[in-house]
Amino acid sequence: MVDHILLLRLVCDENHGLDWDGHHNPSLTFWISEADLIANRWDQAYGLFTDF
Repeated sequence: MVDHILLLRLVCDENHGLDWDGHHNPSLTFWISEADLIANRWDQAYGLFTDF
């Protein structure tokens, strides 16, 4: 995702008693391409759920 920009990252920290559906330290990130950001095409943003 070299040409994509991170808009938002939400991280759940199990060390503080938070848990998302049994996953350990999951994160939800939202991305958009640089071209879509410049053109204000927010409908092209997308989210990814990762577990690290």
